[in-house]
Amino acid sequence: MAIRDEIIVTRFADITITMYYHPALGIFKEHETDLHSPHFFAVSDNDKDGVIIDIENCCVARFNQEGYQKLPEEKLKTILVWCRLHKGELLDNWEKAKDGQCLISIPPPEY
Repeated sequence: MAIRDEIIVTRFADITITMYYHPALGIFKEHETDLHSPHFFAVSDNDKDGVIIDIENCCVARFNQEGYQKLPEEKLKTILVWCRLHKGELLDNWEKAKDGQCLISIPPPEY
């Protein structure tokens, strides 16, 4: 699946961080995950591994769509630390996504 550039927040290692807001998505009740709350997607380049990250709590909201595998623990930890460091910028991007504005790129983690 090709990712539109306007929703890419950053890339690092083999992970792409994307964000978009779609009011029709609603609530995934089986996972008790409200996708109207601030979140982003972290997906590996193989398009098989990924998670949805809750920005406000800097934690895994749920694993991506059915068929996705869990990200390796080391990558997940890096993503969560990056989320904590850039929480304000991520929340600003969430508001931009809600308003249909272009997102601002956020620097990837330094290794």
